[in-house]
Amino acid sequence: MGALTLAAMHGRRVYFDTNVFIYFLDRNEDYFDKCLPLFQAVEEGLMTGVTGELTIAELLVKPMSNNNIVGAEKVRALFDDPGYFQALPHDRGTLELAAQIRATQKLSMIDAIHLSTAIKAQCSHIITNDEQLALRAQGIEVVRLESD
Repeated sequence: MGALTLAAMHGRRVYFDTNVFIYFLDRNEDYFDKCLPLFQAVEEGLMTGVTGELTIAELLVKPMSNNNIVGAEKVRALFDDPGYFQALPHDRGTLELAAQIRATQKLSMIDAIHLSTAIKAQCSHIITNDEQLALRAQGIEVVRLESD
């Protein structure tokens, strides 16, 4: 994650795709060091970290399937502090926009919901490692966490 990219997101609303949280929580050896400055910037108030409530559901699957109570609490903690990440609900307008995006851009419904939530939240950037989402995120600058 370059300093120029972080500077461009300063003071902005930035949407985090689920995979970014997975890399961070799992301390993924290829991506954790790229995620850490982003999470620190959110924690320090340099940018507003936004995601959808769908992300919480996606993140809870693994700890719940492993009966990992501590892991589930780590997921919840990311969104319980009102000064940290905002997990936005997916209202009817957001879901209708997702349907339109899915119909016209051939994204999966989950990715279409993420993109429509970012659009509705007026995010300037979306951070993802999802190539299909990155190719179709029109109007929002995409930051990809590609491995070196």
